[in-house]
Amino acid sequence: MAKYRSSIFNFDTLSLKGAKVPPAAALAFLLVLGVEVGLHVLKDKLPDPVLWGNPETAAKVMQVEKRRDAARPVDVLILGASHATISISPQAISAAMGSPTCNIYNGALRGRTFTALEFMLEKVYLPALHPRMLLLGVNPVILNEYNKQFEDNYASLVSAPMPRILASTGLSAAWQRFLVENCFLYRYRHRANLRTGQIDPKAKLDDYGYIPSSTVFDDRQRKLLAAANHPYQEIMRRYRFSGPSVEALERILQRANERSIDVVVLNMPFLPEFLQISPTGPQDYQQYLAGLKHLQAKYGFQLLDYQAVMPFEDADFSDVDHLNTTGSRKLAARLAGDLQPVLTMRQVHAPNPSPASTGG
Repeated sequence: MAKYRSSIFNFDTLSLKGAKVPPAAALAFLLVLGVEVGLHVLKDKLPDPVLWGNPETAAKVMQVEKRRDAARPVDVLILGASHATISISPQAISAAMGSPTCNIYNGALRGRTFTALEFMLEKVYLPALHPRMLLLGVNPVILNEYNKQFEDNYASLVSAPMPRILASTGLSAAWQRFLVENCFLYRYRHRANLRTGQIDPKAKLDDYGYIPSSTVFDDRQRKLLAAANHPYQEIMRRYRFSGPSVEALERILQRANERSIDVVVLNMPFLPEFLQISPTGPQDYQQYLAGLKHLQAKYGFQLLDYQAVMPFEDADFSDVDHLNTTGSRKLAARLAGDLQPVLTMRQVHAPNPSPASTGG
């Protein structure tokens, strides 16, 4: 025992003469190394890595980065969930204005509430686009405390590689960025043809972040809406104008005021069947409108309630609360008339200072 204690500090005890690397481990290491080298060599021929949780978000970030390189502020940045993504066409608005140089981008994201949109605004859109105006598309589905399904999508966003890096600090952020930038087996776990804008088999982004839809609301859509497994049947059975998404919306409004960014809030149109989901649907909708007007009185934004003033019909919708391309053109024509005076006044009287970068 004494001999053992005296020898543990002797270099003889560190002899590796008997140490062997198992052949299977060596083979596995060489295989992983070979794949890693191959990915580095073929990176320009591979589909783009999906580092933002889903192809839509990743493709929009790629589009935004291209616009950052153009070093030109965006006149209007559109934010919202799918109601805005599918219903508001920047190209149609610019055409209706007769101003093809008007720079509008649709940064809305399907299935995301304002909790996730706030993260994207702070970490990606503001630093890259410096928008002069925010156009916020809102809807009772998104601004409902009981919408737990969509709110859970925030966790899926911030757990993705790039959002996790942007939300982290110190060594943790540095290590994660190293993995993303250098370990291609990690980087290319999920891939998609983001450059083409084809984010899934049925949806393709145009160059302005808009997803057109040619579907027309019909009896089949009515049956889908009435089915027990339709997500709205659970989300809209109860309503309260509060919760994380409403709180995030209020923070966006506050920060826009602090940065002197104009804000227009658009109450997205829907069909009458939407309020028939719940027996208290009409009363819930009045609570929603009251909540919007309370925020308007507090933050002073322009509120456009097209649901109340525009004659939309079934042929304008792809489902109960998403406009198709026909309805989108109608919406764009009205929006162009309402937004142009505000944009003209902003350009003439109050150029928007570029907000400070927040680490995107």
